[in-house]
Amino acid sequence: MCQWFVWKAGVALIIGVLTAADQAISGHGNDPATEGLSLNDLEASFPPSVPPKFITENSSSVTAQIGSVALVPCVIQNIGDGMVSWIRRKDYHLLTVGLATYTGDERFQAIHIQNSEDWTLQIKFVQQRDAGLYECQVS
Repeated sequence: MCQWFVWKAGVALIIGVLTAADQAISGHGNDPATEGLSLNDLEASFPPSVPPKFITENSSSVTAQIGSVALVPCVIQNIGDGMVSWIRRKDYHLLTVGLATYTGDERFQAIHIQNSEDWTLQIKFVQQRDAGLYECQVS
């Protein structure tokens, strides 16, 4: 799902670059700043973006004892301006977005150290009902 969001943003950026390049090359652009620029000049203004890369294996499993703390890892490279969300798959409940928690269950919290690639979902006082799949997404 993350790949779709990143891919969609990439397409929008390419369309914007081609439109600006078309106008500059044809001389029909309304922006005096781009008038007379070549396609190479415009491409230099928009360096290619590197999509996020999930380092954590998709099939990672975490085991925790009832009453303990479970730490579900998600390591992502090249996140850029992306936002990390955690979803509980059994009911598709949005748990966190960034560091904000979107569930009334205060046992769930996203942990992230600034400038690190690690976005960990912390579940305090683990209960049997917490068993299941959790999904880390970037949008």
